[in-house]
Amino acid sequence: MRFRHIIRPIRPILVVAAVLCTGPAPAQNLLRLSLDSRIDGQSTPYLIGVDRGYYKTEGLDVAVEPAATPLESLTRVANGSYDLALSTSMR
Repeated sequence: MRFRHIIRPIRPILVVAAVLCTGPAPAQNLLRLSLDSRIDGQSTPYLIGVDRGYYKTEGLDVAVEPAATPLESLTRVANGSYDLALSTSMR
């Protein structure tokens, strides 16, 4: 149970790290990431990456945009208008 408390706060960072470690993106102009809510403290790691140019260093042009609900972020990916989405459980 203790391990879960350590991993939960850094889970989003691990997901982005996994995407970035898969190698350079193939000739892609823009990678669109939809958050699962408004911009808040939990979305900070993604915004810092954009602000400090970490994604550009890896050859990625990333746009991070908020969504009204977690369901909206999933719908955006399902429609094909976004490449990645964050989504929390809607319990």
